[in-house]
Amino acid sequence: LYKEIFFDSCKLRMRSDVAIGVALSGGLDSSSVSCSMSEIRKMSSTEQRLANNWQQAFVLVYEDTDQNEEEFARRVIQHTGNTPRYRYLNPRNITEKEIRQSILSFEAVQNAEPSLGPWKIYEEMKNHGIRVSLDGIGGDEALGGYLEYLPIALKDAIWPVPRPARWRDLQCVLVGMMGNEESYEKRNNPVTVFNVLRSMATDFPGGKENLRGVLENSPWLKKNIQRAYRTAKKSFGIGGSSVQAGWIAIEPARPEAQFRESGGHGWSFLQNYQYNDFHYGTNARILRNFDRMSMGHGVESRAPFMDWR
Repeated sequence: LYKEIFFDSCKLRMRSDVAIGVALSGGLDSSSVSCSMSEIRKMSSTEQRLANNWQQAFVLVYEDTDQNEEEFARRVIQHTGNTPRYRYLNPRNITEKEIRQSILSFEAVQNAEPSLGPWKIYEEMKNHGIRVSLDGIGGDEALGGYLEYLPIALKDAIWPVPRPARWRDLQCVLVGMMGNEESYEKRNNPVTVFNVLRSMATDFPGGKENLRGVLENSPWLKKNIQRAYRTAKKSFGIGGSSVQAGWIAIEPARPEAQFRESGGHGWSFLQNYQYNDFHYGTNARILRNFDRMSMGHGVESRAPFMDWR
């Protein structure tokens, strides 16, 4: 069923009177979009108003970095027969002009996470006459593809009914996403049952109040936490400062917690976390960011994974 809906979602977004392309990173999401477009075009009739010019795949190659997925993108292009358009980005060759232009197109510098890479790939599309891009936005949020989702899922593996097999599977995925167990141990505190249970303290009714009570009854602990916060504030510039004035100090609008819709009654920890992230967190920011970066070059970004179904 998911495959059928996804195919139909791609098909709907291929309707266009102008040339369309696909932003292909080589990852699962954009590769799925690209391959689906190819299959749809093979099976579709000429009366369905699908774009005739759709075969161009735009690949951003991050040269000399760990993010270079050019080989995966090439395999997809070999499978689909699309026309590849490569744009190379080397950290050593980024110019001040490019950075300024991307920020200007983004129309923001605070909390905005402007990305030069996608900005340049949409520029490449414009240069080749592409006006509509099908992107893989939303796949990670809808299907739980981010590393941060795994510790949340681990909560469901031990509450309310412990499921040891599920716990072991998630631990293997977590280590695999980190590359190997050694790098995982170095970069993160081990995700043990105790640590996950401890993190659940604030998830339950009264959890925050109980935590506050512990701090009030442990002055030494509270004092050390406050000292650590002051150190971080001084070292990383957290909080206000003399340079944060005027428009730079403006925070982007966000719905207050009490006005947010909550997830479904009886949902798991992961479902509630994904719901919040999808509507108010990562996904909301990504949709805004890619819309600004694409429209900075007059390219419309369409996201098959964002179909309402």
